Amino acid sequence: MKKILSIALAVVMVLSIASVAAAFNWGPAASSGDSFGYGIDVIKFTRSTGEIGSSYFNADDAATAVNGADVYFAIKLTVPDLLATNGIRANAEVEIDATAISGFDGGTYDISDLGKGTYYYMEDAPGLDDGFYLIDAFVANARWMNFVSETPVFARYCLDTDTAEVYAEVTSDRPLGRWFTVGGYDIGKVALGAVDAIPANVAIQGANVTLKDEETLDKATEITFTFPSIRNYQASDCEVNFNMFGFTGTVTVLANDNMSGTDVATAVARALNIRQAGNTVFTIDGVNFKAVWNGSTKITFEEQQQGTAPFTTKYYNNAPDFTFAAAGTAAVPGTEVIEFREASTPAGNGAVVAVIPLDGNDKALDVLASAQELAAYNNRALNGYYTGQNRVKWAGTKAVTDLMAWLDEGNSKTFRDAVAAGEVYMTDSNLRTAFGFAYKVSDSITWKANSTPIILDPTVGIPKTGDNASVIGFAMIMVAVVAAAVAVRKVNA
Repeated sequence: MKKILSIALAVVMVLSIASVAAAFNWGPAASSGDSFGYGIDVIKFTRSTGEIGSSYFNADDAATAVNGADVYFAIKLTVPDLLATNGIRANAEVEIDATAISGFDGGTYDISDLGKGTYYYMEDAPGLDDGFYLIDAFVANARWMNFVSETPVFARYCLDTDTAEVYAEVTSDRPLGRWFTVGGYDIGKVALGAVDAIPANVAIQGANVTLKDEETLDKATEITFTFPSIRNYQASDCEVNFNMFGFTGTVTVLANDNMSGTDVATAVARALNIRQAGNTVFTIDGVNFKAVWNGSTKITFEEQQQGTAPFTTKYYNNAPDFTFAAAGTAAVPGTEVIEFREASTPAGNGAVVAVIPLDGNDKALDVLASAQELAAYNNRALNGYYTGQNRVKWAGTKAVTDLMAWLDEGNSKTFRDAVAAGEVYMTDSNLRTAFGFAYKVSDSITWKANSTPIILDPTVGIPKTGDNASVIGFAMIMVAVVAAAVAVRKVNA
């Protein structure tokens, strides 16, 4: 069954790659898994008892599992003969995952350092990192492996489940960013124009909150806020946000000015309509507090008794919020773009052919091919990046026409029209399909777990009853199943 699923997955991958290439016509699609070279096999085994208490293992796709008993499997990796500098090898990695298999962790492993050969997955070996090793390592460490087989076999406990699974995949994706070079262009997908937040150059000193009679229900709790002085060292006005008891507001401090604690308390009292007469009542956590400003640096909240019942105190060892924070320069998020430059050495120094800004879903929003088009686009982040210290040289009209034609099999206008219609999505997978590579090959095994063993009798033959046609039909089905199994044993997902 797993091999049939492998074929289905391979077909889905081919169709998805073809659809991307057909939709945007960005050159040839990424190569199929067949030319990838890497291979991964997750092999299911059964265990049999031999002479004098010995045991041996046989590969068996039909092996079943029993809840609470061991299952047996191995993971084999085939590595092609690629130079260490090859991009596919440099970005190759394996991901292994398992469901309902006790004591088997899996993980993601960089395999770029593995040369040509056949490797097996090793996990939890004393003194060795988890990962893939040649068979020699298994032979040298046979004392810890539970196998008697030509293939290193794991024996792991099947948890109480309906289905257990082990999955492994090999991937290699072209890295995107600054820079990769294809077809005479240096191409980058990056966020440009981002500006970090800058804290305000403001000093805030003396903020404090104290509680009185907060430990008893016999007396009213009093919460007193002492307001800080605020010094603004900047040449521009600054806003300071306060949070007092969950009541928030803003105090404006003028450029190069100093506000005393009294000035700040006065501003807050006015913002919250708190007066020295103490006629303002706030409901906090369901309790009424009367607020009084002392005309200087302090505002006090006094708990009000609820009828004849005792006071309700909720602030024992739990002082309310009292914060002041100066608002600095907010961060400016970058605009993600695909940038095309004329190829150069080092990459990224050639004239800019086009800049394609993207939205949050990687949809192409426009094609900017000159300083005038950039200015008309009116994006502060991009304008600042390309016209400031990073001022660039634009390649010109013919260069951008050639690029658009290259992106759409010779027709520059249809590509621009597709962008204008919101039909071009420059996702990582689309970019790799158009300009690079995105390889994947996978394999998996599953067990249907049962509470009692299911024993398959290999001696069961064709039924002895029925007419000749039914017997011949059954035989043909069995022949077809066997032939299909042989044909797809090495299919890559």
